[in-house]
Amino acid sequence: MNDAHKLIERMSRDEFDRLVLHLGRYAMQAQATHGYTWRTGSKEELPGGETVETVVYLAIEKTLTGERRWDMGKDPDFKKYLMDVIDSLLYHLATGKDNTMLTAEPQPGSDDEKNWHTRSPESQPETDWLVRQAATPEIELLAREEGQGEQRARDKAIKMLLEEAEGDDEVTHIIQAMLDGYEKSSEIAAATGIDIKDVYKATKRLNRKIAAVRKRLIEEVT
Repeated sequence: MNDAHKLIERMSRDEFDRLVLHLGRYAMQAQATHGYTWRTGSKEELPGGETVETVVYLAIEKTLTGERRWDMGKDPDFKKYLMDVIDSLLYHLATGKDNTMLTAEPQPGSDDEKNWHTRSPESQPETDWLVRQAATPEIELLAREEGQGEQRARDKAIKMLLEEAEGDDEVTHIIQAMLDGYEKSSEIAAATGIDIKDVYKATKRLNRKIAAVRKRLIEEVT
């Protein structure tokens, strides 16, 4: 049993909950401190299906399993040590493939480029490749590796996404609406007949399905 196990075992439930709450607040603040931006367009919904909460628990898990070894003698402040682990996890999320792939870069000098870093919460960078019918870096890579055109590679990615969405009618309808060019939640709600609150919820599920497709595509070309 390592030092982290021993310390957490001594904590009461309230103490542990307060630790998680503090770390969650820190993770939210750290994003702004380091200037991280996410393709999801949300400070809580992170790339690869992660959330602020899962990052906090992942930091704790890595420390408990010994993947990140906390030495009480060298680093007596356990909470500070976990904050450092969170910093590392956020950095890898920000610089990893999950935060850069399946995102269509705007053309230099275009209005999209000017607004790329100042999107409103209404915008969903995770799904831009659907709405704008763009050839994303992953799709371009797939096209090169399989010796096919970008449109065929994009069609394959869409087919995989629809397979992931099978059984979730709301997500399927939202995908179809985006393919028809509808981008704003209000437009999608009007086009599909889905209540706008349910559109917001379903879009989060869609982002997770896109993350799953992204992993499948990477596996195919690596």
